[in-house]
Amino acid sequence: NTRVFPNPATNLLHIDSKTEISSIIITDVMGEVVFRSNNISKENTINATEWNSGTYLIQLITIKGSVTEKMFKF
Repeated sequence: NTRVFPNPATNLLHIDSKTEISSIIITDVMGEVVFRSNNISKENTINATEWNSGTYLIQLITIKGSVTEKMFKF
């Protein structure tokens, strides 16, 4: 049970999870990692101001497995 919002995003991206997140990896559609963190809480705010407009994949790794969400940045 994970929420990624707002989607589409402009400057800030919020990721909330009921399960403890061990890692977040965000890549653009070309596979380039634009954000990676292993120091995560259940509620996270990520600054996306410097990212180009486009589609991003957010991979969340928890003790229950891995989830990938698609996010759009304007």
